[in-house]
Amino acid sequence: MIEGKPMHRAAGKACLCALGSMALLAQPKALVAAETGWHFNLGAGVVWAPKYPGSDKITAFPFPDFEATYGDWFFATPVDGIGAGFQPVENLTLSVALGVNLEERKAADDPRLTGLKDAGYTPDARFDARFETKGCFIEGTLRSRLGAAAGRGTELEIDAGRLFLVQGPHYVSTGLTVSFMDETYARTFFGISPDQAAVSGLRPFPAQRGLKDVGGFVECSRALSQHWELYARVQISLLQPRAAESPVVLRTLQPSLVLTTAYRF
Repeated sequence: MIEGKPMHRAAGKACLCALGSMALLAQPKALVAAETGWHFNLGAGVVWAPKYPGSDKITAFPFPDFEATYGDWFFATPVDGIGAGFQPVENLTLSVALGVNLEERKAADDPRLTGLKDAGYTPDARFDARFETKGCFIEGTLRSRLGAAAGRGTELEIDAGRLFLVQGPHYVSTGLTVSFMDETYARTFFGISPDQAAVSGLRPFPAQRGLKDVGGFVECSRALSQHWELYARVQISLLQPRAAESPVVLRTLQPSLVLTTAYRF
């Protein structure tokens, strides 16, 4: 495990970037390096994020923040699901997990979505790779939605930044983030077929794979006492043309905030 970051938590991304469209609940609470035996976190959190990718409405999403880990390789959480990580070489950590993707879009979210198919919560498979050296890091997370055909898709998100004020497992970090989507994901959240256009009144939009958004983030993990921990992440992303030009997008600037607190034992 890399000092200051858990090998199985993706630098706050899972929570903010996932729920930045409501799928980001995989946010981190850094663990102590080289742990052994079972450890648990129990707490709660809330995410403020756009109602769906491209929405102009912000919604609050409370969630239980429970995590069980064994050593520094096995983890289980309600959202990240069950996974394992390992460190093949110094400074590089890899992890795989099967969890829940909370990104969704429903026709009821906005009148202009009438006639478009809903995309709900789905199981998802995740692969994460993180390289860290001298306080700098780059991390990539690949997420594939495994639900019904109408709601599938794959995203690749890359964070790059620097750690500050590192105190054991706790830290402050800031950096840049960029995400890419495959054609299936683009079709699920931004595409409008001719049939859907006829029902909704929106112009057809042929979804294409490519760059989804770019942005920046600041995140912090801090100890409040011997057992209580606080995590926060603020992120602002800007949808790029292959997403932003879709008629379902009402605002291209997508802000999000995650706050969690948990008791560690």
